[in-house]
Amino acid sequence: MMVGGSWRRAGAALLFGLGPLVSLTYLIYCEDSRLGIDRDFGVFWMAGKLAAEGDVATIFNPAAFRQALATLVGEEAGKLPFLYAPNSLLLFAPLSLLPPLTAMIVWLAATFSLMAVLLRAGLNAPRMMTTALLVCPASIINIVCGQNAYLSTGLLAGALLALERRPILAGILLGLLSYKPHFGLMLPFLLLGTGHLRTFIAAGITTLMTLGVSIVFFGMDAWGLYLQAVTGQMGFLDRWNFTSYTFYMAFLRYGLASWLAALIHILVALFVTAATIWVFRRAVPHALKCSIAMVGVTLVAPYFLPYDMVIVSAAILLALPSFAGARWEWLLLALAWILPAFAFQSGVPAGPFLILALFLLLLRQAFQRGEPALTHGGVEP
Repeated sequence: MMVGGSWRRAGAALLFGLGPLVSLTYLIYCEDSRLGIDRDFGVFWMAGKLAAEGDVATIFNPAAFRQALATLVGEEAGKLPFLYAPNSLLLFAPLSLLPPLTAMIVWLAATFSLMAVLLRAGLNAPRMMTTALLVCPASIINIVCGQNAYLSTGLLAGALLALERRPILAGILLGLLSYKPHFGLMLPFLLLGTGHLRTFIAAGITTLMTLGVSIVFFGMDAWGLYLQAVTGQMGFLDRWNFTSYTFYMAFLRYGLASWLAALIHILVALFVTAATIWVFRRAVPHALKCSIAMVGVTLVAPYFLPYDMVIVSAAILLALPSFAGARWEWLLLALAWILPAFAFQSGVPAGPFLILALFLLLLRQAFQRGEPALTHGGVEP
């Protein structure tokens, strides 16, 4: 049932009005005023430049990469390593052909446009909702950092929306998402558990092709260097646990031992994966299925930062037609919508609990609206 009446207007005000207001407050009071060139995008641009020059060894040598990055952004800002897989360099190397600021503008504009196109099929009012997505807090953080959340959101949402009618395209999009492999942990189980074998095969072939092309351009050694760099920088990732919306990072923040935090995260991931497969086997509106899977992907991932909340924000927009307008539902949606604006507060890490509450709310909608599917793959009858 579509949202209606006064609560539809109130909900729109919460999501589309409160979002920009909180985003503006974040920009005004953010302690770190550096833009993407001096933050994450500078890492992408420098890695792309080194890759284009054939200097892969420097990219995956954290100390050497930081020295190279400092030549672009200065000593104080140049402290970030490059922890993406070598196939991601296929994205970043072309950006180095442009000056850093121009490259960042092109990157953000191109990835947002791609996301908007791939999301369009699942949104009731595409123009209004993509505008809301552009000014939501997660999007503002993505812009400020020059990050890749638009691309990740577009590939994930586009694949899920295409799953029933264009399974090969869905697989290709999921294969391209392999540049962030931790977002793919749940997806093979979802595809196999719901009978989407063609999508699974297409995703696997596409992933292997990106790996093969990266080996052709950057050499086999790049993958060995990448694995060494990642395993050697786990302590660096753990230092960002106060900004990461995962149960593993949250419980590290609470002081639990690493093995116990990992165990809790795995248990949550198993529940989320099983619940998502259950939803896809029911006759539930497909946009709601996609919304649940997108939120599920973020809960299963062991590493998930505030700019990645664009995925959750897009999931909220896809799910909106399923809500009848209960006040507490809109409150929870609004809290999840503005959550990224409080990402860099070093207090109690409540983010993963709020995202899990959102997941349970979406499950509730699926339970109320769905029946066991009668056709292959969970297509609505």
